[in-house]
Amino acid sequence: MQKLKDIQHDFTQSLFKTQNTFVSHFILSDDANERLNIYRQTIIQNLRQALAITYPGVWHLLGDECADSVAYAFINNIKNLPVSGCLDDWGESFCEFLAQQPELKTLPYLKAYAHYEWLKHLAYGQADSDALTYDKLMTLSENELANAIFFFHPTVYFMQSIFPLDNILEIIENPESKKFHLTKRNTYALIARSENNVTTYWLSEAYYLLFTDLKKGLPFGKTVEKIEKNYPEFNLSEMIIFLIENRLVSNIFLNKSSTVLQQ
Repeated sequence: MQKLKDIQHDFTQSLFKTQNTFVSHFILSDDANERLNIYRQTIIQNLRQALAITYPGVWHLLGDECADSVAYAFINNIKNLPVSGCLDDWGESFCEFLAQQPELKTLPYLKAYAHYEWLKHLAYGQADSDALTYDKLMTLSENELANAIFFFHPTVYFMQSIFPLDNILEIIENPESKKFHLTKRNTYALIARSENNVTTYWLSEAYYLLFTDLKKGLPFGKTVEKIEKNYPEFNLSEMIIFLIENRLVSNIFLNKSSTVLQQ
């Protein structure tokens, strides 16, 4: 007797490679592929819709017809199919797939913008958490703060790009906005969700380098010292206000006492 795993494999092959596999023997029809095509089209349409929801900006940049065509090509490659029943976990490799399409070579920024949208998708799906408050921060001594390890809110993601993603986003969200010349320019983003809204904070290079070092688990004091040395205009107070008021830090690990500053 054939195992369930083998039957599932044959079913997938029948759907996406239209092969006359063992599954066809279970279908009471003169044309098994005709019956399977109903499932095939339903799956393809659902996956296309999932991509369009995750990457709305890609659909805007390419237009519905072109974007749908690229999505169908992606979906019809059996290697790109979901490996779990949760579509929220699927679609990350679509970014790389876009970069591999010869007809899209004139849009070199498309992969980066798609990756930006994937991070927004991840931020939206993350669990919520309490945030560090001024009151809790003020309980720390100067030495404790210098040695503290910051933990960012679970919905926080960082991204760097050589393309002006902020300008591209502005064009997508506001078609009446001023046009711009697409020249390479480093762009730094912090993406986070607050309640049901995902927000993008466009960062300076100093903020991006400091925050990504903190995310790696480097002590606060050493990280700030390095940034202040290389960026004389850096303002520590403004940075702390930015983190606290936007609820971007969930807690702090105190190195010496090996405790966590609980909310």
